[in-house]
Amino acid sequence: MGRPSDFDTLIARGVADADRWQARRFRRLLRRGLLAVLAVLLAVGLACGVAWHARQARDRRLQVARCETRAALLAERTRDYKGGGTLPETRVDCAADPEQGLKTLNRALARLERAEDQARPSPSD
Repeated sequence: MGRPSDFDTLIARGVADADRWQARRFRRLLRRGLLAVLAVLLAVGLACGVAWHARQARDRRLQVARCETRAALLAERTRDYKGGGTLPETRVDCAADPEQGLKTLNRALARLERAEDQARPSPSD
């Protein structure tokens, strides 16, 4: 078993070329697959981000509407208040900070209810 023949050399070279070609093909497929996975992840992330922002905007609009409704209720009940004394005026900016506005309005409504309860004649009278 001496030197390999030219035929053996050609076969070995062909196998090596085929291996290189397969490796190149595999790397190309792997690269395309990874790019496809990244594209899908990017699309899913983008869709989730858009949905999250839409939900945040909707929640904020609902909170502003809730605050404005509570402010209208407080204004109406204050206008109808027949008890003695004066009630402090409550001003809130529902559009700027609806969460804080709701807290302020809830406190004002509780104050109004306490004042109405005190102004109401007791059943023993």
